[in-house]
Amino acid sequence: MKNAISKTKYVLMALIIAITVSCNGEDGAIGPQGPAGQNGINGIDGVDGNANVIASDWFTVTQSDWSGIGSTKITEAIQASEITQDIVDVGVVLVYHRFNTQTRQLPYSYSPNGLHLVYLFVPSSITIEGFHLNGTAINNISPLEFRYVVIPSTKNASAKVAGVDLNKIKKMSYKEAMDYFGLDY
Repeated sequence: MKNAISKTKYVLMALIIAITVSCNGEDGAIGPQGPAGQNGINGIDGVDGNANVIASDWFTVTQSDWSGIGSTKITEAIQASEITQDIVDVGVVLVYHRFNTQTRQLPYSYSPNGLHLVYLFVPSSITIEGFHLNGTAINNISPLEFRYVVIPSTKNASAKVAGVDLNKIKKMSYKEAMDYFGLDY
């Protein structure tokens, strides 16, 4: 039995030495490349943000602000430094008019012979014009509220601005446009 225990001791010691020596040996060669993993499913793109869309606060134009009271056309120029030459060339400027509880995008006519409101813009300025379609003079006008929204073009601006078709933007209601761009009413 003594011989069997001694033999077992020697076998265990040989085994420990073999393991120790094999762990301290050199690294083996790099194995072959494994198979490529499967491509995952692409996620859905998020909605474009409004990082560059600028909306003014509401501002009131009173009768004393208008030029041309008593003539057939009245005008009011508003400073808008956000309108650059690039905006004029490929961006969009929307002007909204609020009266009582109604908000409307310009151009807007109150009735066939009522006040007609339009706007023009150049770098740093928006001019709002009002006239009667029947050509009568404008002698009195109530205070009117306006707000403008400036939408810069994207790099591929041929038909889209901020990811939306230009014609679609111009046809949106005030609420739809504000919701789309994440702007306060």
